[in-house]
Amino acid sequence: MAIYTLWQKQHLAIRADLEKSFPATINLGLFTLSSAKVRALMLDKHSEIAKKLMDMVARVTIDYTNFAIDEYEQILGRLRQDPKDIEQIDDLKGYMITAPNLVLNLNLQVSPIYIISLANFNFSYTIILNSSRTVSATSTRWNP
Repeated sequence: MAIYTLWQKQHLAIRADLEKSFPATINLGLFTLSSAKVRALMLDKHSEIAKKLMDMVARVTIDYTNFAIDEYEQILGRLRQDPKDIEQIDDLKGYMITAPNLVLNLNLQVSPIYIISLANFNFSYTIILNSSRTVSATSTRWNP
């Protein structure tokens, strides 16, 4: 996913360069050539590509978050089960020994996704945990 953030930053850099270096009009002696429409189209295109890359990373982050929530809930559900007999107590005891490693592995899988997705952008998302335990994100600002 880091490659997508790199591409997004490249498109924003290209857009900034175009904005500085691409003139709205060009003087050719007696004639003036208007390039405002082409300039605006190119600036809009690079902004759109950067936004779509960001949206894709946000969707992937949401998918990873939903996956992580499901995994954490499975671990929690297993730990909350009431044992009915001595065999289930022994099974739960064995699971309780492995649960910290499961949580640690899950944290190691999920943490880099959030670091890449949230720290590298000039784009802010509000992450909402719904009552149905799904995650959605809404854009709060866009600064190309």
